[in-house]
Amino acid sequence: MRSKYFSSISCRAGSSLLFVVCICLFPFLSEAKPETISLQLKWKHAFQFAGFYMAQEKGFYRDAGLDVDIREMQTGTHAVDELANGKVDYALGDTGVLLARANGIPIKILAAIFQHSPLALIVRKEATITKITDLRGKRIMMTPGLNADILAALGAVGISSSDFVRQEISYDINDLVNGNTDAFSSYITDQPHQLDLRHIPYRIFRPRDYGIDFYGDILVTSEKEIKKHPQRARAFIDASMQGWQYALAHIDETIDLILQKYNTQNLHRDQLKFEALKTKEMILGDIVQIGYMSELRWQHIADIYTSQGLLPAGFSVSQALYQPDVELLDVLKENSLKITFAFLIVLLFFFALNTMYLRRAVKQRTSELENKEKELQHLNRELELLSLLDGLTGIGNRRMFDQVLDREWFRAQRDKHPVSVILIDVDFFKPYNDYYGHQQGDDCLTRVAHILNGITHRSSDLCARYGGEEFVILLPDADSTNAHRLAEDCRISVADAAIPHIHSKVSKVVTISIGVSTVIPTVECDPSSLIKAADKLLYKAKKNGRNRVESEHQP
Repeated sequence: MRSKYFSSISCRAGSSLLFVVCICLFPFLSEAKPETISLQLKWKHAFQFAGFYMAQEKGFYRDAGLDVDIREMQTGTHAVDELANGKVDYALGDTGVLLARANGIPIKILAAIFQHSPLALIVRKEATITKITDLRGKRIMMTPGLNADILAALGAVGISSSDFVRQEISYDINDLVNGNTDAFSSYITDQPHQLDLRHIPYRIFRPRDYGIDFYGDILVTSEKEIKKHPQRARAFIDASMQGWQYALAHIDETIDLILQKYNTQNLHRDQLKFEALKTKEMILGDIVQIGYMSELRWQHIADIYTSQGLLPAGFSVSQALYQPDVELLDVLKENSLKITFAFLIVLLFFFALNTMYLRRAVKQRTSELENKEKELQHLNRELELLSLLDGLTGIGNRRMFDQVLDREWFRAQRDKHPVSVILIDVDFFKPYNDYYGHQQGDDCLTRVAHILNGITHRSSDLCARYGGEEFVILLPDADSTNAHRLAEDCRISVADAAIPHIHSKVSKVVTISIGVSTVIPTVECDPSSLIKAADKLLYKAKKNGRNRVESEHQP
């Protein structure tokens, strides 16, 4: 009875002392103000930066203790230069930040907003430019400091910076329309829609079609910021990615905000809606965590720059990538004054010490367990994604194709819609591999894969590596005419890539043979029958001379 009495007294005393501590701490906590930081955008205000606007509007930055000054790009300024000169704390650039780091600028790469860069070159369709190699000697408008993947794509087909006339971007698509330039650097999320509205025909040269698949809109900061404010950097990244998640989940609300507060370009709602949907496709937020980066992919990008003489041999990206360190020592340094003050209070109120310690321990342990669970979930998602991708080419593998084919087969059977399969084989690949070596053979397959993958435009279409030098494209809801047309585009695009092949018996460059099969599924047949039919037609294409398309209903 007596022990219960003292226990009760201790609890009441502890509660009272905790109340006193809270009263003492309140004036100090209430005076805490958000830290002011600045973010330099790489372009004019648009949906391209919607996640940062929503992080500001919905209070995600405020909740993280930040007051972010979002700065629109001004003529004559470049985001990475502003960061390097200490004028801003954070900036958005492209994969060319690797070149800046190699030149001695201490940049840290924090996140990749776009999993696929939306940057491309647009030309007038009636112009004499029908393939990217026709740009030799032509005028190309580019944004200074923001054309890394375009330059890499030009380099991949043998066009150096001295082989064309470089014009500084005017930000006005009318310069292309009026013939003031031959090619215009643009985002496929933006300018193509403007030309569509004006019924102006155009062609797009995407770097992905030439084996250059870079990240886009790279969030960067300085090494000084990371060392001096590690917690602030982590908080800014997390709040920004939270803003992007919200923006993509609430597109109409986000467009309303841009029209009200950020519409310096006087964009119309339909233009912003088009940009939003295209942006969502490039970010791949439904597949990977927004901002996700792979060190292996960054190293591949660096290796491409090295092969073109833009980076020194042996350049390693590991030091350029941000790796957050969540260590107790860093937390203690960041909060040294608060901990000292709390320790003095604890000396005066020992009952409160016990309560606060236990609560902090529980909270810390809970946070650690939650972080571990999040890491495990992320790793599981990444492993699941990797299990469906071809390790060499990065496109879907046989397993992914089989899963998607089964699903689309039963859907087409239910809806009585056609489904088409394009089966592709690289002509005379064994002689190619024997002559050029396995490494160049792998590069050839990777490049062909990227070309084929770039031709499939619908989200329901799937390009996958079927095995060895064979690829397959699944086209739900596509009849035989459309499937044959797309197959012919594949054949022409691979040939236009002009990959040398001196041991081919049909051409001096790498070519492909294609079989196309289309069927409206019934209960009497299964998906394997579609594959067998396409395989027979592929065999026919080889037998009839290769570098050709054979389908059941030739147009």
